[in-house]
Amino acid sequence: LWSGHRAQLKGLWSGLFLMIVSSVVITAPLLFYAFNNPAIFWGRTADVAVAVDGSWQSLKMFGLHLIAAVRIFIDGYDPNWRHQFVGQPGFHGFSSIGFWIGLLVIIFRWRQANHLLVLLLLIVMWLPAALADPPFHTLRLAGVLPAYYVIMAVGFVTITGWITRRTSLPFTSNQMGSVVLILLLVINGTLTIYTYFYRWPTTPQVYQAFDGSLVELANRLAQSEESINVVIPFYLYNHAAVRYILHQRFEEEVLLPAEAHERLTQDGPKTLIIPQDLPDDGEPPAYVWLVSDSQSGGKAFVSTVNRDLPPAALSGEPQAVIYNRQGQPIARQYALAESDQLETLFVRHLPRKQINATWADNLRLTGFEFVPEVIGPTDTTNLYLSWEVLALTSLQEKMFLQLLDSQGQPVGQQELDPISKKMYRWRPDGLVLEQYPLKLDANLPAGLYFVRLGFFNPKTEQRLIAYGPDSQPLGSEVIIGPLTVAEDKNNPYNIQHYTQASLGGVIELLGYSIKSAPTRGETDVELYWRAEDTIDLDYTAFVQLLDEERNVVAQQDMQPLNGLYPTSSWRPGDVIATTFVLAVPQIEDGGSHRLVTGMYHLETGTRLPTFNHANELLTDNLIPLQ
Repeated sequence: LWSGHRAQLKGLWSGLFLMIVSSVVITAPLLFYAFNNPAIFWGRTADVAVAVDGSWQSLKMFGLHLIAAVRIFIDGYDPNWRHQFVGQPGFHGFSSIGFWIGLLVIIFRWRQANHLLVLLLLIVMWLPAALADPPFHTLRLAGVLPAYYVIMAVGFVTITGWITRRTSLPFTSNQMGSVVLILLLVINGTLTIYTYFYRWPTTPQVYQAFDGSLVELANRLAQSEESINVVIPFYLYNHAAVRYILHQRFEEEVLLPAEAHERLTQDGPKTLIIPQDLPDDGEPPAYVWLVSDSQSGGKAFVSTVNRDLPPAALSGEPQAVIYNRQGQPIARQYALAESDQLETLFVRHLPRKQINATWADNLRLTGFEFVPEVIGPTDTTNLYLSWEVLALTSLQEKMFLQLLDSQGQPVGQQELDPISKKMYRWRPDGLVLEQYPLKLDANLPAGLYFVRLGFFNPKTEQRLIAYGPDSQPLGSEVIIGPLTVAEDKNNPYNIQHYTQASLGGVIELLGYSIKSAPTRGETDVELYWRAEDTIDLDYTAFVQLLDEERNVVAQQDMQPLNGLYPTSSWRPGDVIATTFVLAVPQIEDGGSHRLVTGMYHLETGTRLPTFNHANELLTDNLIPLQ
């Protein structure tokens, strides 16, 4: 007896072990995804889970929800027209008779292992209905079907067995079962064919549920035999069905080549198409320029997002209404308003200043540019950022953009999503260009300004760390620039004395301005450098006042802008100005003094070699100023 019991236990534990191993193998991909994307996995669960907070009202609502979950086997139906014919019970007709009889049999015989297994399968697969909203969701309840039809079969087998035992009909139990099976297929099959091949396809709600109007509009654009030169809002282009259909004809590009821009702007008035049944998503607008002739494939040029542009800013007078095959309006056509705003949305080249900063393995900032880089006190500039999307979903953190003056003091700030969430899908090579309008306070003085950007959690205010190449941490913020604000944009720097001196072949000293004579007291000397190439190290600049014996009378050493924007951050073309203040002692009249400048690496003390306009090496690597 004991040996037989041990054999049963051994078989039980072997079966359990095999079940556990099989379950782990099957669920491993899902568990791996949940581990690497917890926000996505649990976020979706939170979206559909039934909330119970312990209050009487929530318990009452949960009780009503459980009743609705049980009714899926009686008269419940999925409210989504894409899943079924709404209003018709999901489990109905002849099959429900067998199910309810079979369920009673299964419950009565629950001590038998095979019956208990089927009952547990039904309960486990039914749990999504009990714990999620809505209770009847065809996709979530797909796991119920095997248990449902097994129980239904048990019910019909029980019925046929009972009939053959208690009647004198000339049929065996198997023959009676075959008759029942044929009746089941004929009755349910006929009802299903009638419902889903005749009633369901012609229902207007199905046309709407499957975005029929958008599909027709996309097909009209993709299959047109005429030339296409239209603009559509990005939220229409980003719709899954529209994107799939248009992709067959229009190849997406992020940059608008110069030749394409010239052609598009000279082809006469454009048409803006606004869909009838797809509401604006409420986010700042972006657009897609669809261009194609009748002989070749087309291009889809995706604009940046303009966060200051009202959604209807480009809409001119309505021209016409586009109708579907049933004569229903599906879109409106507008004459595209002639506006410079449209051209600023479509970028012709990548931001020319390169950078490499990554946050949370999600977004990588690869470039930036101010357009224009020199503005007046009341002007607006656009900050263009190029992002490389590294993940499928957007960051939950917000981005901050702080405008800094040359002393590093904040003079303005924005908090916003770095990339519109709609821009994450189907991006070529993960490249997304974004546009951020910056309008300065009219009271800000002329000078150099910078933008400090980073990401923070709105709830905890904790900042994300940025990482550069080779994953080295850059800190919680990145500073980009410069942006020049000038009273006279034609002469933004107002340089008094121009020079032609080079430091190490990577920096040019454009010139300098002296605000007081170097005799006594404080003397302000403002230097203007221009980056000629990328610079690997952070250099320290100095200004010295030398006497006739080349002794240092006064001196100040510091990194340009006091380290706010070190030389390793400079990009080719950057013009940086920094004021040095020399504390000049009392100097007797008649003495000869001169100002000199240069740069050196603080850690080694090595000066950058300096050359004059004739490319001659200067003595002691000093550039004479006065």
